[in-house]
Amino acid sequence: ECHKDLWRGLGIATAYVGGLTEEMAQQILNEAGERKIDLAEGANRALKSRAQSGCVSADTELVCRLLSPL
Repeated sequence: ECHKDLWRGLGIATAYVGGLTEEMAQQILNEAGERKIDLAEGANRALKSRAQSGCVSADTELVCRLLSPL
């Protein structure tokens, strides 16, 4: 389904590329609604990639922290 892929991609972008404030990240999380799990899946992929390269950024940590209850 297209929406699932879009939210997963947004999770990857926000956690891997970063550049968001905590307020912006929270707004995206709130907008995700029932797609929060897809957003979290994307962020988890970004976290795994960053961890494998030994370069986990503050942006990655922020997004994953906000999504951790999911």
